[in-house]
Amino acid sequence: MSGSSKVKVFLLISLLLNVSLAYVLAINYITYTESISYYKAQVKNLTKEIENLKKEQEFIKNQLNYYRNQTLYYSSLIGEAKGYGEVEGSSEVNLVAVKIIEASIFGYRFEGVTLKGYITLKHGNGDILVNTEPKIGIDLQSSLRTAVHVAENVTLTHLTKTDIILKVTAEEEVNVVDGPSAGAAITAAIIAAIKHEKLNQSVYVTGTINPDGSIGPVGGIPEKALAAAEKGAKLFLVPKGQNTVVVWREKEKHTPIFTIIIREPYTVKLEEFLKMNGYSNVKVLEVENILQVYNLMKL
Repeated sequence: MSGSSKVKVFLLISLLLNVSLAYVLAINYITYTESISYYKAQVKNLTKEIENLKKEQEFIKNQLNYYRNQTLYYSSLIGEAKGYGEVEGSSEVNLVAVKIIEASIFGYRFEGVTLKGYITLKHGNGDILVNTEPKIGIDLQSSLRTAVHVAENVTLTHLTKTDIILKVTAEEEVNVVDGPSAGAAITAAIIAAIKHEKLNQSVYVTGTINPDGSIGPVGGIPEKALAAAEKGAKLFLVPKGQNTVVVWREKEKHTPIFTIIIREPYTVKLEEFLKMNGYSNVKVLEVENILQVYNLMKL
């Protein structure tokens, strides 16, 4: 092989090597560039994730602070009552009941009667007291204890160092029956005293108060409604399912010789019953729990 041929071969081999090296370098560069792009993307994603985590952390922190503040708020209400237990306040409420009227030496009848209830809260030892003026023959002690329990739950206030005094007044000495039916009204009065609010004196309610705050059924609703209407009631609240009442009416039966007057029962809506007795401006509503009662009674 001549010298020129060897040079050509050498140059060709050198060219091929340079091309191969350039190819390898190009591939490596592309791979490196792709790797850089990949890692840049990963860094960007990680940065975004960190940002999101920080936002989530902030959200959680804010939520924790919110719930913490809520807990502190409600705890302060309960804690204040537990720690000091000293609450002062007063309120008054209309009560309705049924009294016994001696019709004769052989019998008696029932009639509705209105009373006034006055709640006083003052610093003390958590005593629950009932005073009546004059003697009205009604037992309110158990109803008052339940009313206090429910009012504490509704207002988140413990009356551990507060004396609760209920004073009930009547226009005359009467023999009242069905004392527990005043439970709903008494509970509303205690809540009003705690919250320093007033009750609408044109609203009357009859119903027992249960420990869970529900309103229980009572008797003598027609008689109580008439008594409340006579005193100027505009709204009369009754337990759920007791807006329809059973009343008695006289009916004549004629015979060829004489006429017999009998009394028979029939059902009627309470509002209609009141209209039949001359009270057309009294609205009757059913209630299920003390919150409904209080919202309808407060001014």
